[in-house]
Amino acid sequence: MTMDLTPDPREAKLPKWAVDQLQRYRTEVRGLEAALAEAKGGITDSGVHVVDYIRGNTPLPEDARVAWGLPLEEEPLARRRIQCYREDGWLWVQGSHGLHIQPQASNLTKIRLEDSR
Repeated sequence: MTMDLTPDPREAKLPKWAVDQLQRYRTEVRGLEAALAEAKGGITDSGVHVVDYIRGNTPLPEDARVAWGLPLEEEPLARRRIQCYREDGWLWVQGSHGLHIQPQASNLTKIRLEDSR
């Protein structure tokens, strides 16, 4: 989302130092917007994103695969994970071990890895 940085016509009535300060702020905002776009990898919008209610959602590439590592004391992190991705209109969920799926409602499900013991 890009801010409208067009100067307000009322700024002409402000003292020169205030007009200069507003221009510095506009320049800083443009730089921050460019840095944010670069940090997002040039992805402007996508159906796949990291949800963050504080910092705002971060878009990921449409074909992104998202994985969560699930540590256990007796097993290394890399051996226990759940991965999700979209393909052919379906959400695919794949686990490094069997999945325990527990429906909660018509639009909500809990998923965890089964114990490997």
